[in-house]
Amino acid sequence: VLIDALGLVLLEPLRPVIGEIFSAWRAPRISFARVARDTTTDGCYRQLLQAEVKHPLEKLDVVDQQIHAASADFDELVSRVGVELRIAARRLLTRLDPGLPLLLFADHGFRLDPAGRGYRHGGDSPLERLVPLWFLAPHGREG
Repeated sequence: VLIDALGLVLLEPLRPVIGEIFSAWRAPRISFARVARDTTTDGCYRQLLQAEVKHPLEKLDVVDQQIHAASADFDELVSRVGVELRIAARRLLTRLDPGLPLLLFADHGFRLDPAGRGYRHGGDSPLERLVPLWFLAPHGREG
């Protein structure tokens, strides 16, 4: 599951939300990856094509939508993202098999806008390039 813009800064605040949404799987094992310098969804898709990834892919845009609409109030952003993820996950979960492993990952992170009035992405900063990978194993299976 590709969650657009699920950046490093959201790792801890969204850990309980992710655990709640994906409770049909074991608690996630979290790792990290550095994405390409082109921190856009298009850049991510190009990388997936180059790597010849052939796994099914579902994409959620709710984080990206919220960072583009948000003010600089981080707590408000986290709250809105949590609500929107829960809503989007209701539809998504009907298409996922909890008997199979699941990987949640991001195409990029985001950073505070230089003017301090919101958030943005598309650059080469560490906050945009370092993303968490959430590995979820089925219950009763080692992950």
